[in-house]
Amino acid sequence: MRHLLPESSKPALLAENIRDDGGNTINVYDHFGIREDGLRTLLGNLDGITCTAQCASRASYIDTPPPPWDDFADVLVPINDDFSLSGRMGFAKRDGKIIDTDCIVILPGLFGDNGVKRTWDIAAFLKDSGYHVLALEVRAHGQTEARHPEVYHTWGVLESDDLMHVSDWLEAMPKVKRTGLIGYCWGANIAMMSGWYDAAGRESPQFAPRIREELTAIHDRPRYTAGIILFSPILGWERLRDELETPRGALSDPVYNAIQETIRARMVRKGYENPSGSLKDLIEHEFRNCGVPLPNGTADAYAIVRFLPYKNELFYDKLSEVRTPMLFVHGANDPLSPAQEVADLVSTTDNPNVATVILPGGGHVGFAAYAKEYYFNLVANFFDPTNGPSPVPVRTSTLINTPLINTTLINEAGTPVIEASPPPSKNDSSTSDSPAHHASAATACRRQ
Repeated sequence: MRHLLPESSKPALLAENIRDDGGNTINVYDHFGIREDGLRTLLGNLDGITCTAQCASRASYIDTPPPPWDDFADVLVPINDDFSLSGRMGFAKRDGKIIDTDCIVILPGLFGDNGVKRTWDIAAFLKDSGYHVLALEVRAHGQTEARHPEVYHTWGVLESDDLMHVSDWLEAMPKVKRTGLIGYCWGANIAMMSGWYDAAGRESPQFAPRIREELTAIHDRPRYTAGIILFSPILGWERLRDELETPRGALSDPVYNAIQETIRARMVRKGYENPSGSLKDLIEHEFRNCGVPLPNGTADAYAIVRFLPYKNELFYDKLSEVRTPMLFVHGANDPLSPAQEVADLVSTTDNPNVATVILPGGGHVGFAAYAKEYYFNLVANFFDPTNGPSPVPVRTSTLINTPLINTTLINEAGTPVIEASPPPSKNDSSTSDSPAHHASAATACRRQ
């Protein structure tokens, strides 16, 4: 699909060409001719910041619902007897009748909602392309926040368990075949976490015992087997958390300033003391109020949602366990989440279910503004039930009550410290009944 990208751009980087001849991860910025130190400035990255801004929304739809969408209905997805998630659902039809097809779940960015035009655009496209669609507002987002202000955000820890219930709820519908998942920004982090949790299960030793008590999904089969697309995930969120401790100006650092305003707005809404742009403080507040006492504080949660090495903290290679197709889509000129982090992570992941596309542009989730036709075609091709990727069996470390002993530890430089294979599962549940001629995620990406 290179012809759908701007003519002057270089080809997209795929997982297969993300290493040099010596096996080392290439420098994404050198490859695309981008100055890394100018990514967050208007002078150094006008295109990336412009694409980012064009696909973002500063409006908030919590106190009032977002404007209605044609042929979509507001729904409540039950998680337990006391809590449900709000969303908007549209069913694909042919000749006026609902068809049997896959359902794609869409997650917003950090504290986003269904008022974001980006969500409506991709939801409408998918429905018109023959897929059912659920645009979901996770904990503390949109109308879920409006209906359940007593439920706080846990940054992917409990949200991933919620998403297992969402998939079960959808697949119980007579017209839904499989489920798929799309996440943007922090929603991509939650989607990524869900892909790992689907394979690892609640018995994974990475869960602190107190957190495990809150997980209620039954892991008897794979979820989201239609695949998971991660648009601009915040892989190095701990690095970002540290950098947001310093107040940023709207002119000198517009991207970080916008994130800090989002953080401050959340803190004001919840009545937290000394509201600021500190992501660290916000995370602490949310976990302190979420009703799950953590013996080791947020450290218990951080270990679960950490996908990149950070300082001397323990890091587990979660992506090697993913058993459903997972595609990273990132812009090389992303001003918020460095594309190099995606390249470093994927290049050290040995799992045919995991693939990546790093585009020359698009900023942070601004792919519709950068190359709309490419963006839509990429999504349609990935979820194509005939030609898209299907799950490939992988060995996992999900043996019940077995310590996670053979995962790969990676240091700050991104190189393996301990390199060993995870123990094989006695009951490998990662096989799929999808057609055998389907390709893995990595192979399917080579077709793009």
